[in-house]
Amino acid sequence: MTLLGVLLAITLALTSCGFVGNKAAPCPPAPEQTVSHPAESAAPAEGLTRVEMVNVNIRLDPELIVRIRRLSGNLVPAVKGKTPNFDDKLSYVMAVDSAEIAVDVASMTHMMNTYVFGEADAPLKNLRLSIENGQVKQEGTIRKGPGIHFETIGDMSPTPTGESGSIRRR
Repeated sequence: MTLLGVLLAITLALTSCGFVGNKAAPCPPAPEQTVSHPAESAAPAEGLTRVEMVNVNIRLDPELIVRIRRLSGNLVPAVKGKTPNFDDKLSYVMAVDSAEIAVDVASMTHMMNTYVFGEADAPLKNLRLSIENGQVKQEGTIRKGPGIHFETIGDMSPTPTGESGSIRRR
């Protein structure tokens, strides 16, 4: 799975499921949880490697775990003419038709600090995510001079199409 695909999937997970108090709220029905459209492939449809997953945990690194409740899609060869091999993550790109996934806040915090804002010159550092009273709380440091601490709290909701979401800050 490419990092972009993972980030898109994680964004979907955070925006399609919510919290009521300290308890997880149910996710919307499966048809509304489309992550992306299948990527174009040079191979004919009958030559694609179809993937269906249910209750799979994918460890993207030691601290980043994506819990796939269900996923439907195709493995598209990364190199034209080569067969994708599920054991070789560089041999394919996952073209997701629909999915329901989850990521806990510890994994999301790790992803934000390592992959999204992991570069030395990233504008945000030392990010911490948490859920408080059903809202997403993000704390960190803005890289200006000695650093400016920030804290933001917001509601998370899907866009009308359900493809990605946003956090409305207060």
